[in-house]
Amino acid sequence: MTFTQQDMRTAWKMLNEVCFGGLLDEPKFTSGSCEYENVFGVYYPDQERIHIDDLCTSYTMFISTMAHEMIHQWQDQNDKPVNHGNQFRSMAALIKRRTGLIV
Repeated sequence: MTFTQQDMRTAWKMLNEVCFGGLLDEPKFTSGSCEYENVFGVYYPDQERIHIDDLCTSYTMFISTMAHEMIHQWQDQNDKPVNHGNQFRSMAALIKRRTGLIV
């Protein structure tokens, strides 16, 4: 299943408002095959870009992946390490409480 630019922008805007208080800057969006194997998405800090891989085959997978990559975007915009450490896990828990998504 391929998600369009509009799909990505709509999902991003909703998650930005609900989970990040609308504070994130809108990134570029790309989709398709990824340069990394077995990943559903990537946030590229140097390009301020969220990429959603073709491995996302359902809307649930897509929206969870978008939320995951947005946490990395939040880390980058707040000069925090872009990783899966404590801050990532804390934001993931917040997103789960607010949306039910597992990121």
